[in-house]
Amino acid sequence: MRLAIYAILMLLAAIIDHACLSVWWFAPDLSLALAAWAMVDGTEAGVVGRAGIAGLARDLADPVGFGFHTIILTILGVAFLPLRRFLFRTRAAAWIVWAASCYLVVHVTDGVLTGFGDLTLKRLVVGALGTALTAVACGWLFGGLPKAIRPVGVGGA
Repeated sequence: MRLAIYAILMLLAAIIDHACLSVWWFAPDLSLALAAWAMVDGTEAGVVGRAGIAGLARDLADPVGFGFHTIILTILGVAFLPLRRFLFRTRAAAWIVWAASCYLVVHVTDGVLTGFGDLTLKRLVVGALGTALTAVACGWLFGGLPKAIRPVGVGGA
């Protein structure tokens, strides 16, 4: 049930990102913020799977990337596993750091592979900060839900 709720939320966030938020350069990456929160706050057993679902949802909403988001977010999920033991997973500071890091890795990798276009340092920093703050909002919004409908299992330290 949790995985289905998470997948639906990720698909909705990816659609909102692609259809609504993409017109503003300063908009946060909603689906990446939700994915970062889920990777940090959820159980260890599902980190890579949740990251992969987030990437797949993003690629379904915007298929031009040819699987880029699925691959990069799955790699980030694997990279996050060793870091879990050092973080207090229910703390906003961990959500902020991981969401901003994911944003920077995804956008810089995309820029290296396809060209940076109009991506400037200012846009990169504003996007990373906005995504980090959105991850905190995701944590506050979804973290306090009852266990039966919470999108990820409780894995906090």
